[in-house]
Amino acid sequence: MQSHPFAVVASPGKLRVAGEVDLAVSAALLDAIISAGSTGGTCDLIVDLTEVTFLDSTGINALVDARNRLATESVRLRIENPTPFVAHVLDVVGVAEHLGLQRLTAVD
Repeated sequence: MQSHPFAVVASPGKLRVAGEVDLAVSAALLDAIISAGSTGGTCDLIVDLTEVTFLDSTGINALVDARNRLATESVRLRIENPTPFVAHVLDVVGVAEHLGLQRLTAVD
């Protein structure tokens, strides 16, 4: 099985996450989101999951924990562009709506 390295790239109001999000990196993801959302000057923080290849329960917990912590600072966290696998996991667990999931629009 090929490993997909974890990475986070920050830009104003947005984080792009890539790779596998599991126990080994979930704390780093939480820290990156909290750091990006706590910089002030933004009411929305988008976490782009386009390049996330795997998401386990610890990654989900990091997203939910970050969302809840930032909400106390009036920062709205939104998830966008998950892969079909990640979107399915978030739907099954029941947190997609809580995380403000934004999806790419399918083209017919």
